[in-house]
Amino acid sequence: MKYLIVFTTCFALLMQLVPQTQGFVPETGPGLSQDDLDILQALCDQIDGIKDKLEELIEEAETDANNISEEMLDCLQQMLNLLPELKIILLVIVRGGTLTRVQIVRLRYILKIFIRIVNIFQLYVEINVTIVVIINIVEIIIVFIFKIIRIIVIIVCDKDPHFMVQIEGSDDPVCFDVDGKQDDVMQLIQDPLKNVTVNAQLFELENSARNSFFDSFAIMAGDDLVYANRSHIEVNGHVMEWHSLDFAEGDEVTVYSLRNGMVEIDMLDGTVSILLAQHWNKKYGTFLGIYAADLQGLSTYTHGIIGQFHGRYVNIDGDLLVKKSKGQLSNPKCRSRGAPLEVTATTRDNYATSHKIHCWMAENQGKGLLDGSKEDYFEPNRDIFFRGMLKNLIMYSGRGGC
Repeated sequence: MKYLIVFTTCFALLMQLVPQTQGFVPETGPGLSQDDLDILQALCDQIDGIKDKLEELIEEAETDANNISEEMLDCLQQMLNLLPELKIILLVIVRGGTLTRVQIVRLRYILKIFIRIVNIFQLYVEINVTIVVIINIVEIIIVFIFKIIRIIVIIVCDKDPHFMVQIEGSDDPVCFDVDGKQDDVMQLIQDPLKNVTVNAQLFELENSARNSFFDSFAIMAGDDLVYANRSHIEVNGHVMEWHSLDFAEGDEVTVYSLRNGMVEIDMLDGTVSILLAQHWNKKYGTFLGIYAADLQGLSTYTHGIIGQFHGRYVNIDGDLLVKKSKGQLSNPKCRSRGAPLEVTATTRDNYATSHKIHCWMAENQGKGLLDGSKEDYFEPNRDIFFRGMLKNLIMYSGRGGC
């Protein structure tokens, strides 16, 4: 009973900190609102207390083996070891700092460990009443970590379908549309050197001539295959449900699903991280979205609708906050791209965070921004499991981000 009281206290403290908003991105762009920062500060203030209570529980459990299993004790110790590091990372955010790439990778690592812990805990729920409270504590921490991860994505692709990319050299994202038809397959990412391919298949709404949405994704790394459609996810044949807390591993990929309908896929030893999401809208029904959190592990030979922006550098002159104003997008490190591209200030929904984001729109299906024409990005046989680079994109591969 004493253990239950200890963990109930921790759980009550954390429950007071759970945000009621969906995501941290305010309307003005990526970042955290003051309310969000206050919540994170409160969480930081409580971590030391939670750590102390965990230490008490572990110490007492070590003297009485009947209270908790050795496996459970190991999980609690892992959680205890990671809390100080988590606090340091959260304080960087609260104080207005910028997370380093190492800290972002570590934050994702903490997320994975906590998800694994929850999955182990679930095996004991029916035989140990304190485990129910432990699961609640860890899951709340998972919610906070994932909300932070969602604000640092560099590429957003969702809705019908809309693309929004953060390109090096510009503080403002660039957005564009690429329309397709029922069952069309578009190549999003292809790296011939790292053997990574990401393809997407579309579906159309009934009685609609324009609205096409993401129906499914095939993410292939080495011999591993992650396939996600609107009903479930498969990792080398292992089935995972949307809105479940689960994980699966292959030789090159690690996949984590969360209860909020999002899935994280890490490849190439964590140097490439992609998020998938299942969305529902009253007007459109169920559709999927894909979000790139980290593409650093890809080579300069990478291409595809979103892969081509890996390593590219641009400048954008204009006032993004003046709606419909014009800007000029140039490529200072790649003069062969020609004259600057005219872009238009607008806003777009980010379904990963349920907020609007200001971005520079490249009109006409991204013409002048994308290499080639939009047709070059569609697999002619509509094979979502096609692993090579589409032939019309090969000529653009290896430009070093130019």
